[in-house]
Amino acid sequence: MTSSACTFSWDKVLCAICRQLFDHFVVAEGSKKNRDMNAAQYSWHDIPSLEISARLPCGLCALVLTSFETPTYKPWLELLKTWNFRLRAKLLSRSHPAGEIDIYICFPGEDPGPLKAEIWDEAHIVGPIHFRLMEDNVRAVTDSKSLKSIGQDIRDPDFPLGGGATSHSGFGKIQAWIKQCEVHHNCSPLGRVGGPSYAVPTRLLELARGYQHPQVKLVSGRDLPAQETKYASLSHCWGRKQLPRLLHGNVQAWRSNIPWQELSKTFQEAIKVTEVLGFSHLWIDALCIIQDSEEDWSREAALMTDVYSNSSLNIAADASVDGEGGLFRDRHAAITQYFMVPLKEEKIRYILYINGWPNHVEEAPMRGRAWVVQERFLAPRTVHFSQDQLHWECQKLTSSEGLPDHFDLGRAHQFTLQKSALQLPELAGAAKPQHDTRSKELLYRLWYQLVETYSSAALTYPSDKPIAIAGLAGAFQRYLRLDPSDYVCGLWRPDLISGLLWCCAGGKRTYDDRIPTWSWLSLDPGTVCWYLVDQLEWHETAQILDVNVTPVRNPFGHVSFGSVRIRGPLCQATLSKNAEPFDVGYPKEEHGHLWGYYTTVRDHSLLEEEGFLTKLDEDSENRLQAVLDQPIYLLLVRIAYQSAPQASKETRANHSLHHDSTFECLIIMPTEAKGHFRRIGYLKYEGVSQYASLWREGVPSGQTVEQAKRSCEILEVALRSQISSPALLEEPDYYDRILHTITLL
Repeated sequence: MTSSACTFSWDKVLCAICRQLFDHFVVAEGSKKNRDMNAAQYSWHDIPSLEISARLPCGLCALVLTSFETPTYKPWLELLKTWNFRLRAKLLSRSHPAGEIDIYICFPGEDPGPLKAEIWDEAHIVGPIHFRLMEDNVRAVTDSKSLKSIGQDIRDPDFPLGGGATSHSGFGKIQAWIKQCEVHHNCSPLGRVGGPSYAVPTRLLELARGYQHPQVKLVSGRDLPAQETKYASLSHCWGRKQLPRLLHGNVQAWRSNIPWQELSKTFQEAIKVTEVLGFSHLWIDALCIIQDSEEDWSREAALMTDVYSNSSLNIAADASVDGEGGLFRDRHAAITQYFMVPLKEEKIRYILYINGWPNHVEEAPMRGRAWVVQERFLAPRTVHFSQDQLHWECQKLTSSEGLPDHFDLGRAHQFTLQKSALQLPELAGAAKPQHDTRSKELLYRLWYQLVETYSSAALTYPSDKPIAIAGLAGAFQRYLRLDPSDYVCGLWRPDLISGLLWCCAGGKRTYDDRIPTWSWLSLDPGTVCWYLVDQLEWHETAQILDVNVTPVRNPFGHVSFGSVRIRGPLCQATLSKNAEPFDVGYPKEEHGHLWGYYTTVRDHSLLEEEGFLTKLDEDSENRLQAVLDQPIYLLLVRIAYQSAPQASKETRANHSLHHDSTFECLIIMPTEAKGHFRRIGYLKYEGVSQYASLWREGVPSGQTVEQAKRSCEILEVALRSQISSPALLEEPDYYDRILHTITLL
């Protein structure tokens, strides 16, 4: 390709080659042309012409080249320069009403997949559009506001992520976001559950202007006017390096002055940001909680709901793994630039930009810190200092530094989706004394989604697991209008049947045997999830008779005992191991569950290909060996028939099993005490037809269907028969001999 081909098109934004891509190479997803990858792809730039075009500057070429120059793709760029090869590109148009489009930029033999974007017009959002631009994202919107082109909107590359502390362009962006956010009802004190709350933390850092740096001292929240005191908070990683901490020995001295040189880089830069933004007070956990006082730490942990929900701004040090990482970063100037691509329709334009949110917020070092889950959820607004740029998050707006102030990234990111769910019309009654059933269901579901996020994150001290989510639990207790005693070891008493049915991957029982096995808090590590399907109407086959939980201090914290008394259909079973281990491709010591296993009832195997999923809470090989061929029990908890329209009225009325029904069981083992059990796992059955369509991408064979029918029949008979080891159990229900009452510990 000659350099003469690298000229501007009529729009003065794209080069002629990229303009051709937008105008003539949009391929329909379901078309025959799309199925032929070679026919569907447009022969685009080679690397020399890409570099020339980027200097025009063609906006798309500049973005692609910028992403090439990241450490991930720099070696590819150098290699491709030596090849006589033209990259290929494709725009893929989705056929559904949302109007999705994917852009693919392809390496030789590599298809990186789609990126995310949206089309806006002046009236409404048409729908999401997906692009894939190497490791970065591109979005498309209309020019509904006065958007600047890449040549007109060059951000200051040195600040706030670089070192130029005299520039205020980044701070101006934050202040614009704050001003916007303050008029959002859901982000304001009036929009919070239970109405406005103006509680001031027990202690705050008070900032005053100094000669070379701000002066900092510790003050008591009781001495500050509650409604007038605005403060910022900090979310950060503690890391392995020792941080400055508030201790019994320095409380008195810090009330006069906290030596600047003793503060970590992250703390110093957070203080500078707080002061420049006009706040006089800042809350940092390490400096505002007495770290060598268990009593103070427990009391303050219970107040996290108020600390973060009343913060005027939460500052997130996303890119720093410890206190020496700081907030500010050097970055490529093009990272915070965007440009507009006109389409032939007068009122619709694309705005393309590099979206660092997925990699630099959702996958940031701080994202792996469990404490951050509640901090991020509770704070009305958060500014993220990431690796590449500033990002903003509140309940109404998700945006980035390199975008117009009002431009919303949308709710494409899971955590933001969870947070923004509190705005749903169905939850409008959540802050009212009376709830409708749907509102409660949505709130419980939101809780389970947050627990999934929380359980996948790490804690420096495993003993913090109940405490690091206590603030979030306190907030949900208010949303649900429940009594604090209704929070039972990470679950909610009114929804306990659903709450007990969690499933765990890579779990290990915690050091603290006071936490009952029926609680997901008993596992660390261990990522838990729930089977949350909207269209299923569950029929509960088990009944909660009593819940007994004894908190140590805080109702949302540690417990000294926990039990659940439950009645339901029960049958004896065993766990069996597959004949061959999985070929997982890495050493045995790096991964516990190398062997597959399945449940056996009456010498009949309940296999995965039939729709049965058996999941041990602790699935390491050692733990599996300890329970193999030992007597275990299945407790049938609930069943749904949406996927089994052919199930008879009698089957439904009796809550009998059907090969196309869906049901969930707890896997339990007896303890030494009669009638007492501990949880060891979870079993789920998805109707064989549904399972095949979801996971096997095909229609189940007649043989598979017959096997599933036989398995369900055998399990049904077992659940409705007398237990062969009555000495382990209490007497069965007087009126229904197949129902047994047990106590889960």
